[in-house]
Amino acid sequence: MEALGINAFNLIIYTVLFAILFIAIGKMLLPALDKNIEDRKKLIAENLEEKKKLEDAKIEFEKESAATEKEIIAQSNKKSEEIIELANKEAKDIVADAKKKSKTMIEEVKELINQKYSK
Repeated sequence: MEALGINAFNLIIYTVLFAILFIAIGKMLLPALDKNIEDRKKLIAENLEEKKKLEDAKIEFEKESAATEKEIIAQSNKKSEEIIELANKEAKDIVADAKKKSKTMIEEVKELINQKYSK
């Protein structure tokens, strides 16, 4: 080993120091890293669960909105049909009244003509 430039004593010391450093890092840093990793996993799981709840709430809201929209459209259609029906009735009444007035006016004009020419 000496021919390769490796000192056995230094190799043993470096190996022992590496083992001590490895054990110290394992005892001090790894638990903190494990705790951080577990906390992140827990946070991610909670966020995914919250996302699922929000997606379910969104789907439910969309269903309710669609139902409400259909109900409003149905009510609007019914109301518009009632308005059209009322307008048609009023238009018929106006036309009937106009016909009646025109017949009365025609009768009055005929009577005036008869009076004028019968003299």
